[in-house]
Amino acid sequence: MNYTYLLTYITKESFSIEDTVEGTKLTLPIAMITSRFTLSYANTCHSLQGLSISEPITIFDSNTPYVDRYFMWTALTRATDLNNVTIFQHSEAEVKELSTFKVKQYLDEKVKGYKAQDKLMDRAYDKNDFIDADWINEEYYKLQVKCCSCCKSPYEMEVDPDAKVKSNLTVDRIDSKKAHTKDNCRLLCKQCNSTKGNRY
Repeated sequence: MNYTYLLTYITKESFSIEDTVEGTKLTLPIAMITSRFTLSYANTCHSLQGLSISEPITIFDSNTPYVDRYFMWTALTRATDLNNVTIFQHSEAEVKELSTFKVKQYLDEKVKGYKAQDKLMDRAYDKNDFIDADWINEEYYKLQVKCCSCCKSPYEMEVDPDAKVKSNLTVDRIDSKKAHTKDNCRLLCKQCNSTKGNRY
């Protein structure tokens, strides 16, 4: 059950609260606050949504692949004066590392989708043989020319300005009766993978 208390006074030694429903009051040592609560060092952009901040603020992550223009708009419009806003720019090395991690997350989600497909179709597989993000990356980097083996279209794998991974890279099962195992898969572009039944 939730209770609401009104803080009636606070000093270096103690503080008092009042139960707004029952009217009861308690005076407690200040250590009960300092040992349990700390002021936040930073807040997420959306946790401050709807608030107006007149103090100086610094916006982080502005050039990373995890935020988009909507994030920036929300962050900027928290400030009552744009002269109080500092925008921190991350180094190229940090941005590259975060982009790599973002793509890996994308590939991990893609692999989860392939597992769900195989489970739905009751295709058996050994979990040690199932493809993963590392396998996809290895197969990609093995290619001398980064393009689809079928139509020769270049593979795309990038984080767009809206912080979404844009890719036409997919995993194709060579034998459609078997699961997405490493010995039964190859890379194909999305178009060729979705139309291969009509082409072969």
